[in-house]
Amino acid sequence: MIAWAGVVTASAGTGVGAHTWVVPLVAIPPRPPGFVLARGRFGAGRVVLCRRGAAGGLRVTIRGVLSTPAVCRRVEVVSAAEGLGRTVLLAIGARSFWAVPRGAARGTVAEALGPGVAGRFRTVTIAVGGRDLDVTARARGPAAQLSYRFRVRAGRGVDMRVAAAWVFTQAPPPRWGLPALASFYHYGVGGPMPPSAIDLADHGADGLWIAGGRHESWVPLTDPRAPLVWTVGAGSVRAFGLLQRDRRRDGYGVHAARLRDAADVRACVGRGTGDLILEEWPAAARGRNVRVVYNRRPGLGRRRGASRYRLSWTRGQPRPRPTARVVSSLVGGDAPTGARKYVIDYVGGALAPGRLRQRVRGHVQVRPDTWVTQDTVGFNPYTGGYRQVVQVLPVAGQPVHIRAWLTVAGATVSEIWRAVLSSPRIGR
Repeated sequence: MIAWAGVVTASAGTGVGAHTWVVPLVAIPPRPPGFVLARGRFGAGRVVLCRRGAAGGLRVTIRGVLSTPAVCRRVEVVSAAEGLGRTVLLAIGARSFWAVPRGAARGTVAEALGPGVAGRFRTVTIAVGGRDLDVTARARGPAAQLSYRFRVRAGRGVDMRVAAAWVFTQAPPPRWGLPALASFYHYGVGGPMPPSAIDLADHGADGLWIAGGRHESWVPLTDPRAPLVWTVGAGSVRAFGLLQRDRRRDGYGVHAARLRDAADVRACVGRGTGDLILEEWPAAARGRNVRVVYNRRPGLGRRRGASRYRLSWTRGQPRPRPTARVVSSLVGGDAPTGARKYVIDYVGGALAPGRLRQRVRGHVQVRPDTWVTQDTVGFNPYTGGYRQVVQVLPVAGQPVHIRAWLTVAGATVSEIWRAVLSSPRIGR
């Protein structure tokens, strides 16, 4: 019986002199005694892929010239087990790591050293035991050293248990923490898009999902005109994730067809005391302009620490939930008054067709207090859910934090939709 099988690939160099080595993993017994399957050293020097031990029916074949001095750009483990299809269980690049479940595409990644810390992965060791992949890796920079251990298992998605330990040789940056997820949002369907754009959407994730407190929240991603940093959760965050909910084929076209399959990434951090910080920058080229950082309060300013969390990489919607989900957010405005209009679509949960017996009501909360000139709710026959239209006047000189949600008979039945309205420009 084969419990796990796949290949390890390592890429080095670019252009004509590039090399790729493939290490097939064949006939791994259900309980092998923890063999080291591959070890890659990142940076200038030799790339070494090797095996230790050949007992227990483990056979490793190495193809390619392994002694060529080069810079290893990436090491990844690709599953070939029956029923899993092509699944990237773990890929480690210079400054990030990720997984790609069956039927999905690469989108969001996890940053290795967190925000504001220079450095890169230096070594990685890959072993397998039973149904789990056991990986240890070390990252190092001028100001910090981090060691990782990953326990990876694949099923409908890829489940990754991560243990990280870090040591700072200098003071850590003010906004630093793990996990730190990074993605990109350049524009979405119905929003402003550059004149040269071909597709209707260009993003690896279109929103931030937060579980904490009594209700779940949804923060739509944007392409801000200026860098935007704000705390979206404080103290009660249990889980969060960068998700791709807009997967309509007609929004991406043939040029970016795989973006609609970008994997959803959820991080479970447990019941700790930490702040969830969202950072967004104006989009430039095709670089990542979105980052979410879980900044643990007890670790703020400390030069040594450790954390454990779980990352889940999935493709497709999770099981039905009692809470209605936000599936799209459209933004408009009124030029004469400067008001900003938001069109929010909720689907599923208690709002599913045939489940409602009472009226759906909309609610809006703003901070600081300003005029809410519109808050209407109506059934949307195109989605089978409900649409809420909100219009808010800005406040000169400061941003406005907006929260919107739906209730039935006084009970909240939807995610809490959250956004920041930037202050208008004053002067010429």
